[in-house]
Amino acid sequence: MGQGYIRNDTVDNIANGNVIRASDIDGEFDALVLAFDETGGHTHDGTINEGGPITVIGPVQEYVGDGTAYFPKTGSAYNLGKVGASWLNVYADSVTLAGVDLDTRLNTLAPTSTYRYGIPTIYTTAGTGTYAVPVGAKALLITICGAGAGGGGATSTGTIARAGGGGGAGVEVTDFIEEPLAATYSYEVGAGGVGGIAGDGPGSMGGTTNFGTCTAPGGRSGRSSGTTTTTETIGDVSVPPTEPSGFYNLQYAKMGEQGFPHLKVSAQWRQSGRGGNSSFGLGGDPKIDGSTTNSTAGVTGFGSGAGGGGGSSSTSVDQIGGPGRDGIIIVTALY
Repeated sequence: MGQGYIRNDTVDNIANGNVIRASDIDGEFDALVLAFDETGGHTHDGTINEGGPITVIGPVQEYVGDGTAYFPKTGSAYNLGKVGASWLNVYADSVTLAGVDLDTRLNTLAPTSTYRYGIPTIYTTAGTGTYAVPVGAKALLITICGAGAGGGGATSTGTIARAGGGGGAGVEVTDFIEEPLAATYSYEVGAGGVGGIAGDGPGSMGGTTNFGTCTAPGGRSGRSSGTTTTTETIGDVSVPPTEPSGFYNLQYAKMGEQGFPHLKVSAQWRQSGRGGNSSFGLGGDPKIDGSTTNSTAGVTGFGSGAGGGGGSSSTSVDQIGGPGRDGIIIVTALY
């Protein structure tokens, strides 16, 4: 509480017909000076002589206070701070953004649980099995990849050497399973596709990899060399991969890389297609040859899920395509 204005002339001497001395006027001015003193003047707290509460401020009375809140007179029309004149710190028990409490908004963005990663279990050999969920696991992080397809075979005609296309890589899928977890999950690692037979034979598709309901198809077949006798032809790439089943339920899916086409520029010069790469392996290398007497089998890839390379025939010997690589399953228990 400060010093409000208190009238000195309590007997109403300053009135028409009375003798008004300078001291009378001076006393009133002194009271006004005290009321407007910068340190002890009136406080507008609503008590006697202090002035009424200030509930509206701003150049055109934009900001209002009602005893429970301080707010703009018009919603969504004013800023708190501005460019070059920001507040240093804001202290608040809670913040509401667009009608939603900030803690609630952050909770919808942040993970609801914090996990400790276990040691991954990895399956890389084609076949089926059962994964037993470790005791205490709260979630599973699963990454699977379909098997790579076989590369295409190459045929000879007696005068022209040919080459097959590369097999495609398997589809890669990542899934996340939270509680309640099953006690076990069935799985199958897809088998790598067989290379195309010696002659005009396409490679076979890579096998599908499964874990529970999560599915990743294998790579698509590498094209064979064909039997055309024309030179300077380019073979087709492997058939584009299919979308994995249950895609809408998955966190992430990546299509396998297509196998590369074979290339032929003359009766003897040819290049077989490279197999498609996966995130877990490299496709079989291409074979480049300018001799009509060389015949080379397609190269298998490296690692998991990659496609086999195409075969390269001579003018008299047919050749097989390279086999694709088996798929892979990586299961990490989270605690």
